Amino acid sequence: MKKKFFTVATFLAFKSIANDVYEKMEAEKRNELLNELSKSNDEYFKEIEDSIEGKVSKEEFESLKDANEAIKKEAIRLAELISKNSEKSSNQNESEIIKSLKENKEQLKALATKISSTDLVLKTGEVVRANIANNGHADDLMGIGQLASRKLSLYDLFPKIPMNSTNDNGIVRYMDWDQDTSVRAAARIAEGGTFPKSEAKFQMYTLPLQKIGDTLVVSEEFFEDEAMAAGELEMFLKTNVDLAIDNKLANGTGTNDIKGLFASVPAFSATGITKVEDATIYDLLAVSTEQISITGGGKYTPNFVVMRKSTINKMRLTKDANENYVIPPFVTRDGREVDGMLVVESNIFPANQLVLGDSRFARIYEKNGLLVSKSDSNDTTFVEDMLTLKVRKRLLFLIRTVDQTGFIKITDVDAAVTAITAS
Repeated sequence: MKKKFFTVATFLAFKSIANDVYEKMEAEKRNELLNELSKSNDEYFKEIEDSIEGKVSKEEFESLKDANEAIKKEAIRLAELISKNSEKSSNQNESEIIKSLKENKEQLKALATKISSTDLVLKTGEVVRANIANNGHADDLMGIGQLASRKLSLYDLFPKIPMNSTNDNGIVRYMDWDQDTSVRAAARIAEGGTFPKSEAKFQMYTLPLQKIGDTLVVSEEFFEDEAMAAGELEMFLKTNVDLAIDNKLANGTGTNDIKGLFASVPAFSATGITKVEDATIYDLLAVSTEQISITGGGKYTPNFVVMRKSTINKMRLTKDANENYVIPPFVTRDGREVDGMLVVESNIFPANQLVLGDSRFARIYEKNGLLVSKSDSNDTTFVEDMLTLKVRKRLLFLIRTVDQTGFIKITDVDAAVTAITAS
């Protein structure tokens, strides 16, 4: 139980003894009360002496102890007077004792209140952390935890071409063969025969840059007072833009948008493709390159295949009838390359779909890289002391029309595996 410091007045109140009743008590009874008071205060000092640091000043603590010593001395004097059996003398000196204690009552009460109002709580025989109220101690870690995001892979997969001109109208223009009307007609010619006529036609194509960006409204005070967190905001916006770019490189429709990988390449056809007994996704990747090689094998060498993690796992976790993993001879032991093609994980791709091809014939054209800016130009944000943090990037994805046959998309992997399986 926590002890308390008592003055004569507070001790009498604790004992429910009125002051006038105390003054009418016999000297022996008053002496007993003073001795009990002194003993209680001794126990109080013994209990808190090792824990008093920081709760009251040294001077206040010593003053409180001196006050208790005064109570002891007066109790001793009272006992001596009682022993002399001098009723008059003892009554006179007892009155002086009471007068002295009353004169110092307010000072002793203030000091005792200061001690008892501290946050220190001690239990007999145990001290635990919960006894320290409002404990602010902690081991502060450096830095700020990062938000999770999907893996970004498509931007790094293809070559980047900077657009440095300031007079390009934000457009890439190029000329390609018109494959639909161009004809290769060379043939054997008999003596006196007529030479065949090939047809060569070209077409101009244009593709505009597209802008991807993000903003965040932040107070001036945040930048001034929370420098570490403010630095993270820029990285947060950059990552947001990178994620959006990754999505557009895969799935952009090309209609007021980036023309992404899926929208840019032809679909797989099982017509004329080698059939395989008990075909797997490994087999599908190997035989699907035939579609590229038949018409463009002299130009294209497929070197990548992009798919979602779930599709990759479906391929890698293939087992035989004895529960042994199946790894074909044209696959590396870690499964990262299949028939010379790097397996690229992109979880922005739809499930059960993939694209493969020759990455050398795809390009990312971009202007000015990733731009970060701050502005308070808006009237409302200016008067409210707010800033707009902005990140933007302009780019386009281009597989030239003539090079689209160097790529293949498979929009239903399971159906394609079934299509190449020998019946």
